[in-house]
Amino acid sequence: MWGWETLAPLDRLWVTLVGVGLQDARRAGQLLFRVDARYASLVGADLLRADLEEANLSGAHLELADLRRAILRRVRLGGASLEGANLSWTAAEGADLRHARLARADLTEAVLTGADLEGADLQDALLRAADLGEARIDGARLDGASAEHACFAGARLTGALLTGAVLTCADLSEADLQGAILKRADLRGAALGGARLEGARLEGARLGRHAEDAPVLRTAREPVAPPPIEGLLVAEWGTIELDGVILRRPG
Repeated sequence: MWGWETLAPLDRLWVTLVGVGLQDARRAGQLLFRVDARYASLVGADLLRADLEEANLSGAHLELADLRRAILRRVRLGGASLEGANLSWTAAEGADLRHARLARADLTEAVLTGADLEGADLQDALLRAADLGEARIDGARLDGASAEHACFAGARLTGALLTGAVLTCADLSEADLQGAILKRADLRGAALGGARLEGARLEGARLGRHAEDAPVLRTAREPVAPPPIEGLLVAEWGTIELDGVILRRPG
């Protein structure tokens, strides 16, 4: 796969001009539906409310871009860099974000139902009240992510890295968390009914019905009681916190 580092000078000029043209079009109120801007340089771009439905932005540089309330349905962003970008309230159903770099990005209340985030980097990202129902998040990195009240219902998170992630009052019902790393994750008030936890690593995780210090959000979910201890034995852990009490694995 080729990228910015391997482009010839003229190719770099072309993708830079594409990026400038996209921003000019956005400022003129033009729609960007199905635009082809692979590997374009859009660092810090103002794409507020832009219509990028089904656009091809594979490998594009969108670090620190403003994509609030943008339409990103079925957009192709595989391998793109969106570190520090603001994607709050975006509509990105079915988006292709495989191996995208979204560290420290703001996805507050973004809709990513059915999106493909396999292998994506979401370290320290804000995912508060985001909807990732039925999304593919296998092998993604969500270490330190803030996903309070987020929806992961029916999502695939096999082998995902969620060390230290904040998932208070999140909906993880029917999610596939087999082999996921949830060390020191905060799962208080999270819904885990029907979730697959075989081989998941829960060492130091926090579980319980109450999460008084979770932020109050417009789309806040009610806290849910954790599964019975028997249901947690399929996961790997030595100690966990359950309703404020440190428990050691029986046997």
